Amino acid sequence: MNNFLLSIDQFGIEERVLFQRSISTKRSAFGGLMTLFLYGIILSYGLYQLIDWIENNKLPKVTSTSIQINHSETVQGFGKFSEICYLQQMSNRIDPFNPKQLIYYPILMINPSQQQIDGIVFEQEILDSGKVVNKFVLYDIELVGSPLQSQQLAQKDYQLTFKRCNPDKIQKGMQCADETTYNLYKEQQNLFQIQIYIQQFNIKTKQLDKIPKFYVINMLEDKLMFYNFQLECSLISIDDGILFPNSRQQTFFYNMQQLVQAYDADYTNKYFSKDIVMILYYTLDQIKQETLYEYPKISEILADTGSIVSWFFSLSYIVTLYNKELSMQSIITEIIQMYYNDVKNLSIKKNWYGKVTEISFKDKSCDNIKMQKLLKKLEELAIQKLDYKNILLELSKLQNLLVRQLGWEQIQQQLIQSQKLESLIDKYGLQDQKDSSHVANLIFPQGELSNMNLKQQEGLEGESNLNIEQSLVQELEKQVCLFSYLDNLKILIEDKTSLIDFKDNHQIQKFNSNILRIENCSSFQ
Repeated sequence: MNNFLLSIDQFGIEERVLFQRSISTKRSAFGGLMTLFLYGIILSYGLYQLIDWIENNKLPKVTSTSIQINHSETVQGFGKFSEICYLQQMSNRIDPFNPKQLIYYPILMINPSQQQIDGIVFEQEILDSGKVVNKFVLYDIELVGSPLQSQQLAQKDYQLTFKRCNPDKIQKGMQCADETTYNLYKEQQNLFQIQIYIQQFNIKTKQLDKIPKFYVINMLEDKLMFYNFQLECSLISIDDGILFPNSRQQTFFYNMQQLVQAYDADYTNKYFSKDIVMILYYTLDQIKQETLYEYPKISEILADTGSIVSWFFSLSYIVTLYNKELSMQSIITEIIQMYYNDVKNLSIKKNWYGKVTEISFKDKSCDNIKMQKLLKKLEELAIQKLDYKNILLELSKLQNLLVRQLGWEQIQQQLIQSQKLESLIDKYGLQDQKDSSHVANLIFPQGELSNMNLKQQEGLEGESNLNIEQSLVQELEKQVCLFSYLDNLKILIEDKTSLIDFKDNHQIQKFNSNILRIENCSSFQ
């Protein structure tokens, strides 16, 4: 069972050499600043995402579909819903909605019950130019509709009818226009503007914004103008929960379709009153729109930030593996140089993707295939040398060898006799006992000879100090790093041997040249 668990990569472990004290990773001021800079970028990105989410700048997921309205579908429009006035761009005209010379007066009714209500309000607006705009405004309506195939139709529509002014039905403070004014009005071109306020959902404020839709309509004296406004409703569900779903619904009018019909005088007199000139009919459309607004939750923001963090750590892991591979190659090269110190004379050339193209040793071309096999075997042996089991095995063999050669007693004595720093201090660290005043009391000759003596004395003292420092370094290396000292000593001996060989060859060449010179002279004579 244990071997089975070890065979799974997810539960695998890495075997490492156990040290009594942990070895810290290489640190530097520049590396620390770069690390803080990278982590600062990640933290700044996370804070930016969080602040952007708090300020509702994250766009929600929107799902929309169109369906048929339900039975007794009820939609309310609060506040100002519709207003009608004489076209504002037309100046110097007779305004039929002037309360002092009123020509047309509106009547609001609910269909199909034909119930007359007082829901229309007269208002006046003064523009920046000083012009007074007279208008009739409709507030707070409620439309009800049902599918046409329903057995019981629940219906509630609004009908706004404009008739010729009747003094008995107008509001207090208003006055109907006389016949002269009415005749002048009929001779001019008359256009009206109507604004119907629909609503749109604001995804940033999560509120409904009113948007006016503008239409230009006409009134004709010999015809009845019938304007049918089919209002489309929208049912929205807003899910703006922080962590868990929190849905709320709103219903409103979001769009409108206009249908225009014109009836002649005979049809109007037969089915309507003869003094009616225009009808505005508001009804609920058979199609409604359902929309779901799902705002991102904090888990999505954290996931978005986490993806950047995971990307950063993935990149960091790849770079770490690359650095680890470079470090491993450097260690392998050092181990090979411990056994073959002339490996530095080996030159390997690679192309841009790392394939070996040429191998040479001391400017001598080598067989690539054979040399690659040789180097691969050396790398495998060097890696084996790094294995802690191999290190323990070699140490145990060295221990057994020392015990057999020296014995336990001699090894124990050598371990007990530790090296002391006092001998080095006595030899190299104590101040010279010669009285410095003796040097000061010496009388040197004047002039150039005295300067030459001083310079020679300073040179001898500097050379003596240099020799003392070199001796101290060699002594420390011998006591602390014995094997490194032996390697350096071996290199030094090799350098001196080559120098001696060079001097001997030079003397032999000089001796041979002298003999040649003597022979030439004798032959010349």
